[in-house]
Amino acid sequence: MSFHWMPQLSRLINTVPEQKRGPPNEIGHSRGGASSKIHAAVDAYGYPVYLMLSEGQRSDINFAIPVLKHINIEGSNVLADRGYDSFKLIDYIYENGGKPIIPSQKGAKFERHCDW
Repeated sequence: MSFHWMPQLSRLINTVPEQKRGPPNEIGHSRGGASSKIHAAVDAYGYPVYLMLSEGQRSDINFAIPVLKHINIEGSNVLADRGYDSFKLIDYIYENGGKPIIPSQKGAKFERHCDW
C-alpha cells in the first residue's frame, strides 16, 4: 500500500491583490485593525481651523502642505514637532509668508533650534 502526500490546495493558490474601486474610504488596515488619522490646523487658542482625514498607516508629513493650503498662514508662526521637518514644508511656509517653528530631526546636517 502506497501513500502519496498531497499538498493543501490553499497553499497552491496564488492570490493577486485586487485594485480598489470607487472613492477612497480613508480607513487604513494594519495588524491592530482598521485605523484613521485626523490632521488638523488650529489657531492660537487650539481651536480647529481645518481638518483632514487619512488612512492610519500614511505618514503625517504627506498631509502637512495639503492642510496648510486651506488656510492663510501669512504672518503666522507654524508650530509642529520634528516629524514635520522637511525642506519642502519649510520652503512652503516661507513662500506663503509664515514662519516655521519646527525643530530639526536629531542628527540633522543643519540644526534648527526653536524657542518654544
